Amino acid sequence: MAGGNHWSDAEIEALVHCLYINRSEVSNGANFKTKTYQKCVDYIPTKVPNARQDVKSCRNKWTDVSFLNAKTVDKLMNVSGWVWTDEHGCGITDENNSSWEEYVKRHKGPSITRFRNKGFLPRVRMSEMMPSIGTGQNV
Repeated sequence: MAGGNHWSDAEIEALVHCLYINRSEVSNGANFKTKTYQKCVDYIPTKVPNARQDVKSCRNKWTDVSFLNAKTVDKLMNVSGWVWTDEHGCGITDENNSSWEEYVKRHKGPSITRFRNKGFLPRVRMSEMMPSIGTGQNV
C-alpha cells in the first residue's frame, strides 16, 4: 500500500541507506528536501520487493528513526553493565536482567523494550549523518 504506516526493518534500512548515499543533500536539522525523499521512494522497492512508500511516509519515518536514534539508542548504548551491539541491542542476559527491568520502569516507552536483545542496524550510518549533540549544564 502506498504510504503505509507499517515499515519493515528492511525498509527502514533501505531508507537510511538511500539518505546516507544522498547525505550531501541534508539541510539544517538533518532534514532532506522532497526530491531526496522521492529518491528514497524509488530506491526502497529495489531493495525490498513490493515495498511501497510515498514521500510523506519517508519523511515521517526519517523523523521517527532520527528521534529514536538520538534519544533512545544513544542513551542505551551508554548504560553501565550492558554491552550494546547494533545486531543484538543491549544484550540482556540473566545476569543483567534486573538492571534492565529497573531501567525500563524508570524510562517508560515502547521504544526502549524493543532493544532488549535486538539492535538497530542503521545506527552507524545515521550517526555519520547526524553526530550526537551534547546536552547538559556544561555544554
